[in-house]
Amino acid sequence: MQDKINHKGCLVNSMMIELSGINPNVTDAINTHFEIIIENITPTIQQAQNEEDLINTISAEEIAEILHSSFYGILNRLKSKGNTEFSKNIFKILINVFKK
Repeated sequence: MQDKINHKGCLVNSMMIELSGINPNVTDAINTHFEIIIENITPTIQQAQNEEDLINTISAEEIAEILHSSFYGILNRLKSKGNTEFSKNIFKILINVFKK
């Protein structure tokens, strides 16, 4: 998708960076949004752990937090680098860290 929008990034990520420290309403809304995402991906991670595809030395919730936070960091890097393949590769490396 980033290639189609010329690596402009993500509105939520941009708002989080710019407004969350100064506006508690924005902070709460973004946190709620992020919590919903993490709650939705945690069961998939737990299933992968149960099937021994992913390590289980870190909880599914913690892996979800790491992946989610890293995703937004990678989006920021994509904006500065402008290279989708580089960003995809970094995320693949991150996922491989959690594989058994």
